[in-house]
Amino acid sequence: MEWKCIDGTFVYQWDKGGMFSKAKGIIHKVPATAKEAVSSDLMGLFEKNRCRKFFEFCQDYDLEKKQVDKDFNPNDNFSTLVKRFGLETNTTDFIGHAVALYTNDDFLEKASYDTLCKIKLYMNSIGRYGNYK
Repeated sequence: MEWKCIDGTFVYQWDKGGMFSKAKGIIHKVPATAKEAVSSDLMGLFEKNRCRKFFEFCQDYDLEKKQVDKDFNPNDNFSTLVKRFGLETNTTDFIGHAVALYTNDDFLEKASYDTLCKIKLYMNSIGRYGNYK
């Protein structure tokens, strides 16, 4: 058996078009790092920065310690964490469904720790951060 790191996941997003372009569907790579978030076409300029900060938080969070600080408790639901970073609904959707691989929106009411585990697993599965913790 031979193992290979995946290159990423992709989502199909409908673009309404505008005055000079037609409506069409576009396939985008789902960002999984802070650097990819800044260059992604899935989000607008300000949302890219919020997503970058969120991915940096996920990357730096130590799952073994389950750190609780004044702004974050891993037992709070994921929607609380989303509000902390001010992420838009579209961004929350692709993080929950394309990165954490949830099939419905129940992840928003589950503990943030569970979703953080899945996000870090995704980050590690694309081979950018070493071993899963």
